[in-house]
Amino acid sequence: MVRRAPESAAEVEAALSYPYPTRNARLIARENRFVARCLLDGREVSAHVPNTGRMLELMLPDNRVWLADLGDDPTRRFRYRLVAAELRSQPVLVESARTNAIVASLLDVDGVPGLEGYRALEREVRVGDSRIDLLL
Repeated sequence: MVRRAPESAAEVEAALSYPYPTRNARLIARENRFVARCLLDGREVSAHVPNTGRMLELMLPDNRVWLADLGDDPTRRFRYRLVAAELRSQPVLVESARTNAIVASLLDVDGVPGLEGYRALEREVRVGDSRIDLLL
């Protein structure tokens, strides 16, 4: 099934169950592992990138990204956090710490094809020397 890409930042915010308002922007460049420069409402802003992976297919100049607006907090270095980037017309979550919560929420509403009826019973479960994200 092909789903249409969310058009508005509010749709992405709802899909990601994100606690801060999100805004559409365009990536200018990824400065380093932690910082991206983005074009937001015609002005350049810096955003924290909460994923240190390379993400080469996502961190392309002029790619559509979604920034969480964390507000004016003098204790934060950046007002914005890059939470998703577009790939093949779909948002891809960049903030890996939120992934398990989102998958658990989708399971609760039968939103994962093939896993209808399953629920997340426990998170971060140890199995031998390994760890699984969700015990269903």
